[in-house]
Amino acid sequence: MTKRLLAIYLVLVILLMFLLPSCLPAPLGTGTIIVQARLCGVSWNGTVQYTLTAPGGSYTLSNNSVPNSFDFQLVGDWTCGNVSGGPGGAHLDSIWASPSQTLLTGGNITFFLDFDLDHDAWIEFLTWTVSGDPVGEPGEPVYFDAVPCQTIDVHFQQGVDGCFARQVAMNETSKLDIHWTGYEGDYPGSAGIIAWVINDWCAVNKTPPATIYKMSQVASFNGTPVEKKYTWFEFPGICQNVTLDVETSWVVYQGLNYTKEINWFGISTAPFDPGNEHPCVLFELVLQAPGTYNFTMSSSAQVTLLDGVDIDPSNNNTSSSPLFLTVTWPGP
Repeated sequence: MTKRLLAIYLVLVILLMFLLPSCLPAPLGTGTIIVQARLCGVSWNGTVQYTLTAPGGSYTLSNNSVPNSFDFQLVGDWTCGNVSGGPGGAHLDSIWASPSQTLLTGGNITFFLDFDLDHDAWIEFLTWTVSGDPVGEPGEPVYFDAVPCQTIDVHFQQGVDGCFARQVAMNETSKLDIHWTGYEGDYPGSAGIIAWVINDWCAVNKTPPATIYKMSQVASFNGTPVEKKYTWFEFPGICQNVTLDVETSWVVYQGLNYTKEINWFGISTAPFDPGNEHPCVLFELVLQAPGTYNFTMSSSAQVTLLDGVDIDPSNNNTSSSPLFLTVTWPGP
């Protein structure tokens, strides 16, 4: 081969190396790393800061965009971390399938940055109900004449803003403050009220029911938690305050509005036979003598997220309008 032909051959080889790099195999001991992002489970493209740490911490790769890929990287265990930025109004929920993955020769691994919209739990008072029927106007004081055999209930509306249909756990505390203001009748010395703890599981529920799960429920009388059904407490007397309480924990779905229903108590008359209480109530209030009993009541509720950070705790509490309740037991 002449020197001239050899020179031409070498030039052609060099040109092919630059013009056809995709035809060349990846160097031994390397692979490809891919970084992508999702918001509420849907692919998202944009600016986000993250670092990729090479096996043994030998070096790091930093970038501020997704999706992105990094070719010819050392095989071994890689870690994705130091994530900041991303979609507005969202936070990093997880790195899927894991923030640490193993890269094999000629293979690839993908880090998915999963973002969730910021959480905001909230609750609002809706209405008082008597035996399930709404009474009064929203935001206005309610005056109601009740009789034994009815139940006193309250409805709230609540939800957790965030990515639709993602699950989140939360604690909820609800209270009923009762002020017994007076009694009118022929038995002032015998007039009294006994509160029996029932704590039926169905006494506190939410709709739509197919999308929630209640994990626990504990009732309390004046701050004393009660685990045993049919425990009873005596009201301290006229012009004394009593607080009924129920604490529950739930798994709910974000992005849905729930109606929370609390059946606080059924109204009965003495003598009371445990087992014959109203269905689905937290307490049974048993009047001890015929006459007219007057009460002023208010209900409040609080919600607390167990998963993530609540961006606006100011709407985690609500209180009802007052209920002025009169219960008349004509007697025998």
